[in-house]
Amino acid sequence: MDNIRILIGDSDQSYVEALVRFLLGSGEGYGITYYTDPDAFDKDKKAYDVGLLTEPYIRMLEGRDAERIHVRHIIQLCGSMDSGYRMYETIYKFQSMQTFLEKIDGIEMREPHKASRFAVKTEFTGIYSPMRHELELPFSLLYSQIMSEKGKTLFIDLEENSILNQMIHKTPECSLLDVIYEMEQQKKNFRLELCTETFNGFAYIGPVSNPSELVNIVESQWLKLLDACRAAHYNHVVMLFGTLPQGFLNMIKEIDQMLLLGKPGNYYQAGAIQFASSVKKMNPDISIQEVLLPLSAGSANNDYRFEEMMEGNLGVYMRKSFAGGQRNVAAGR
Repeated sequence: MDNIRILIGDSDQSYVEALVRFLLGSGEGYGITYYTDPDAFDKDKKAYDVGLLTEPYIRMLEGRDAERIHVRHIIQLCGSMDSGYRMYETIYKFQSMQTFLEKIDGIEMREPHKASRFAVKTEFTGIYSPMRHELELPFSLLYSQIMSEKGKTLFIDLEENSILNQMIHKTPECSLLDVIYEMEQQKKNFRLELCTETFNGFAYIGPVSNPSELVNIVESQWLKLLDACRAAHYNHVVMLFGTLPQGFLNMIKEIDQMLLLGKPGNYYQAGAIQFASSVKKMNPDISIQEVLLPLSAGSANNDYRFEEMMEGNLGVYMRKSFAGGQRNVAAGR
């Protein structure tokens, strides 16, 4: 339990000092930072493993100005036995302080750090547009193409009504549902590479042909698919989400970053802010970037070829914003 970084936020100074004395005297080797002044708390820029915070401090952490503080696990300090704020874990302040040690130890037992069993570190990027930007698919394809210049890349289209096949003028032999079926049938002998197609330097899995097919894919199958991506040694896996699938709560814990695609303007950004807050609760370690794309598909001709979009304004924007590792986008953490 050494080196666990704990952040405490509570305006009751006497209580905080007593809690700090107990934790420091427990012999667990915690690193503790505490605040009883909200203004001082708001200026913190460090990262912590555990946050023991009262509701006002949690609300500050949720605010955009407080996002520079990164807390892996939040536990709400409650002054009564009533349920806490939103869906955070809670602990009643005025009980045996041994309970605090048990609660912190339980967090570590629940999510231990594990060494990867795969030789290549696979980075998962989710792309989601809360307002369903009409360019989310070409954006995702261009992003996958850019990432393929940096390593072996796979694109997975999870939209329930995708026009991917029309856009690239190719019908794949295997759809996403076929991949799931083969994975379940072949089990340990399954090789994801045999079920993928290639396009512009990256591999991809064809979308489902019927929107209802996504409903039948369950959480355990999604997690097996992510493991199959790791076993295939992809450096980058890009996943475009449409309607969020079953098991998204545990899927998001496996994803390294989310790109939230939207347009400039408070109306469009409200959904992104709300979604980002929810995702951060599910996976405190995830990196979230809001990408404001001030373009539309209105100028596309009837056959909406991807090649034309790549050479147009979208391609220029993507190369400027993402090529070479530069991400000139509105970003949040």
